[in-house]
Amino acid sequence: ISACLVGSEMCIRDRFLSDSIKETVPDDVLMHLSLRHLHLDWGSMDKEDKEQNWKHFLDGAGMDITSVYEKGFEGKPIWITTSGYGNDPSNEMACRTTIYFPEER
Repeated sequence: ISACLVGSEMCIRDRFLSDSIKETVPDDVLMHLSLRHLHLDWGSMDKEDKEQNWKHFLDGAGMDITSVYEKGFEGKPIWITTSGYGNDPSNEMACRTTIYFPEER
């Protein structure tokens, strides 16, 4: 698992922020939510979605891992998705993390 976390941490480091997130959410909140995502705390996802995240995490086969934080900032939900999890993290197009409001999906 620790090897997987190193790749995940690199995906978090190279994260993309939506314009709305950049304009409204303070850096300390983004860091807090990013660390929760990195440490496998996927927020308020339902049981089926959490199971899917675990499968993707353990398989490490280039799949998506999503976290949902219902009251991410000022009562608004914030989603974090790591796409391409398990791909080569040194290739920024293969693995990236995006932080966004759900309506921007």
